[in-house]
Amino acid sequence: MKNDKLIIVALIVLILLNLTSWGLFWKSTANRHALPPLQEDLDVFRSQRLLSGKLNFSNEQERALKQLQKSHFQEMKDLRKRHRLVRQAFVKMAMGPSYNSEMADSLFQEMTVLNGEMQKKTWLHFRDIYQLCDKGQKKEFRSIMLRLNKLNSRKRQMPLVKPH
Repeated sequence: MKNDKLIIVALIVLILLNLTSWGLFWKSTANRHALPPLQEDLDVFRSQRLLSGKLNFSNEQERALKQLQKSHFQEMKDLRKRHRLVRQAFVKMAMGPSYNSEMADSLFQEMTVLNGEMQKKTWLHFRDIYQLCDKGQKKEFRSIMLRLNKLNSRKRQMPLVKPH
C-alpha cells in the first residue's frame, strides 16, 4: 500500500516535470524565428546598414540611399496595404456563403497585378541603389543581389509542410 502511494506520487511528479519541460520547449521555439517589430522610424533600416557596411558607402551615398529607401518604403507600404485589403476581400468572399466566380477572378487578378507592381518597384529600387555605386561597389552589389536572389529562389521551392 505504501509502495503504491509512492509510485503514484512519483508518477505525478514525473508527469508535471514532463509537462513543464514541454511548455518551456514550446515557449523557447515559438519566438525563435519571430521577426523584430517593424520600426516606425524610417531613419533606421537594416538593409541600409547592411549595404553601407558591405559596400563602404560614403556619407553622400548613405544620404542618397536613405532618401531612396524612405520613398521606396512609403510606396511599398501603400501597395502592401492595398494588396492586404484586396486579399481580405477575396478570402472573405471565397470562404463566405455567397461565392461569386467572376468576383473571385477579378479580386485574384487585382492581387496579381498589385504583387507584380510590388516586385517591379522592388527591382527598380535595387536598380536605383546600383546607380549610386561606383565601379567597385557595383561589382559587390551585383554579387550580393545574386546571392539574395538565389536564397529567395531556394526558399520558394521549400515544401509548405515538412515531410515525415
